[in-house]
Amino acid sequence: MARVGICGIIRIEEYIDRTIAKWERFTEEILRDGDCVYIMDSTFFQFPIWVFLLKNAPYEEAECFLLRIAAMMEPLHPALLYLKRKNIEDAIDFLIEERGAGSLESIWRRDRAEVYYQGKEPGLAGFSQFLRDYAGMAERLFTTMPFQKICISIDDADWYARENRMLAFLEIPRQKPHPGVIPDGVYRNDSHGFAICVRGDFILDPSGQARKTFAVAERIFGVERLPILLCYDGLYEIRTAGLAITEEWTREGTVFMRPILYRQLGITEAGRIREIDASQFIGRAWRDVDGVKQLVEINYQDPDFPNGYENHFVALQETITGGGSALGAFDGDKLVGFCTVNTDIFGTLRRYALLDQIFVSLPYRAKGIGRQLFMRSVTEAKQFGADAYYICAGSSEETLVFYQAIGCAEADEINTKLYESDTRDIQLQYVFPKP
Repeated sequence: MARVGICGIIRIEEYIDRTIAKWERFTEEILRDGDCVYIMDSTFFQFPIWVFLLKNAPYEEAECFLLRIAAMMEPLHPALLYLKRKNIEDAIDFLIEERGAGSLESIWRRDRAEVYYQGKEPGLAGFSQFLRDYAGMAERLFTTMPFQKICISIDDADWYARENRMLAFLEIPRQKPHPGVIPDGVYRNDSHGFAICVRGDFILDPSGQARKTFAVAERIFGVERLPILLCYDGLYEIRTAGLAITEEWTREGTVFMRPILYRQLGITEAGRIREIDASQFIGRAWRDVDGVKQLVEINYQDPDFPNGYENHFVALQETITGGGSALGAFDGDKLVGFCTVNTDIFGTLRRYALLDQIFVSLPYRAKGIGRQLFMRSVTEAKQFGADAYYICAGSSEETLVFYQAIGCAEADEINTKLYESDTRDIQLQYVFPKP
């Protein structure tokens, strides 16, 4: 099968016709929609030059094509910003250093069936020559474009000064910088083995490069020399957004998390559960309706721990003094969740240990912390001689979904005393997996 490059098998004439039609529609829509500013990166120069070069089309044909588009866009008052390095060899060296020779060779492999590469050196050498020819064509085209335009060198690393030149050229005032930084720490993506180290307004990225960050909106940060954003959730998670280049860590939606620490709580720490936001809005709950369990809409806002802080505080103290497990989840120094398991073993069909309490602070829910607390406490329960949890689960829809997702089911036998303490609770069990 013949290879198909970035331009596919399209003829240059067909490309010109399609592109002109798209620019016509774009211009009409902008004129109709009113006073908006559109910023387009690489759309006007980069892809057209790429296509004309790969098709070995004459320079004059490319110039005529772009001048047609320029005339069409004239009512929009376009401005052209051309960012370039003075020396194309420096630009090629920079690309090799930033992206790796293998990445550039992969672009050559994608496009090698195009007319341009026939008879030229293969691999990195061939693509490097393409970049030289590209730079030469871009330089000539820039001088002929009838736009308000500016050429800005990107040889130095002073992006702030560069931004000032662009803003002054466009007569746009610089906005006040957004306050805030990503808290210092190491944020990890364990599934890929990546880590980002944050120190002030710098990061050390997974490839080991130090890069400056800058706030572009609340909790959203740009990254020096990368077309991506780091979106901070305000707690302990960073998510990437924007365009990936070649490094896998920059891919859209990659999540980095500051590690949550799990450890046993001491008796003097029992009062720290006040640090947890235990509130919950309960839209629907399971109720006994004419002898049948049904989801009923109750729309109730529980402002704190369901039985009040004091009851849960005392129960936690009793678990700890009784030798039970009280596992806490910490984000830095802050307690964000806990899970308690009592030492008493009961049941005739199974050896149950009561999972007495499990709470995760409201902002930290749905991030896997509750599951971690639940599963990590199994080890302690086994040491008490249990082979299953017994759980008096709250009747809210979300609570039951949480337990069912972990693998809990209705209890094989009911502990009458626990059931009668709140008959609305759902009696569940979780049988520990066998080794």
